Order: sequence, then C-alpha cells, then structure tokens
Amino acid sequence: MKTGILRKGISMMAVAAMTMALLTGCGERANVPVNPFTKERDILDFDAIYTMNETSGSGTLATYAGNLFTPAKREALYNSKNGWSVKYDPEMFMLYEDGPVVNFVYIGESAGTNMITVTYTTEKNAQKAINDIGKPYGKEAYYTQGIFPGTEDEKGYYVNTAPDTKGSGFYMSAAARDYKDGALVFEVYGHMGEDEFNNMEVLDALAGIIDSVQFSK
Repeated sequence: MKTGILRKGISMMAVAAMTMALLTGCGERANVPVNPFTKERDILDFDAIYTMNETSGSGTLATYAGNLFTPAKREALYNSKNGWSVKYDPEMFMLYEDGPVVNFVYIGESAGTNMITVTYTTEKNAQKAINDIGKPYGKEAYYTQGIFPGTEDEKGYYVNTAPDTKGSGFYMSAAARDYKDGALVFEVYGHMGEDEFNNMEVLDALAGIIDSVQFSK
C-alpha cells in the first residue's frame, strides 16, 4: 500500500477518494496527513442563501432561481468585522463566537468532534502561529507553504497531522496568513471513523467552508 501527502491542484472528490483509500487500505488507517485546505470543490447553485451579519446578529433569507437539478440547500454567509467571510450550512454546523475566535462545529453524524476554529490575532505573525500549533505534535506535524485559500498570491503557512490509527482517528490541520496587524488562522480538528462515506461527507463539509473564504478589499 502506498502512502503520501495530499497535494494541491487535485479536485475535492478525487482527494477525498484518495484519502479514504489511503486511510482504509490494508484494513487500517495509514499515516497520511489530512489537509482540507488543499481541496477544491465544484461551485453549485443553491436555492437559498441565508445571510448572517456578525455585528447585528440578524439574518435574511434571499431566494433565487438556482440549478433545478441541485437539491435544495440552505447556505449561511458569515461576515467577520475583520474583513473575511465564509459560507456554511446552518443545518450541519453550529456557530459559536468568543471575541476574535469563531468556531464552526459540525453537528451531523460523524466519528467524533469535527470543527473549524478561525482566529484573528495581533500577538504573532502567521508563521509563528502555525509553529505554535504544530509544536505539541512534535514529529507528527507536517509543515508546508502555499497560497492561502481565497487569495491568488497571499502566502499561507500550513501544518497537518495524520489521523490517529490506534485510537479515535483524531487529526489536525491548520493554515495561517499574515493579515492586517497580525495573522488570520484557520484550524481544523476532526476525527476519522471506519465509515468511508461518512468520512468523505464530513471532509466535504469542512472543505466547503474553507473553499468559500473571501476577503473584503
């Protein structure tokens, strides 16, 4: 069985299929880092967009003519006062805010806790933030650099770990970029189970949020 690092430029479903094959081949999960930040996902037309404003907490539902062959789906738009935004499915994620930290917690069926934490910090730059996140994992952490999601030329710093093969299936993946007076950090904490389809479904949901990140000019 071959193992390797998931690389940029591969479609979302191809990466998910490859990941599951590598993680479950030979009857057990392989030591392959999981990196939702490298995934690409086809953009679908949705029947409704639910827009949530961070400062007011109010929401509006705007419907429009979507793809008739696309199942109805509700999509929420989270706008941060720090100038970034992401889209997420409010039926699959709970949103929690605590100052500069925003958590998107997956509430669908899964092997364990799966969540994305987004933090804007003025206490360190992107590289220092990633190094601090990866340090507790020691040699299990895999560091890379590339373009940050939602940008064309902004440098991103990444750290990933492979799922725990002897226990809960826990894995960590994080990305950071220098932003304004500090750094913007996306952290993914997830769990891989024995159900391959469910693993792909959860990865798709997490990657969908990451793929949707945008920045105000």
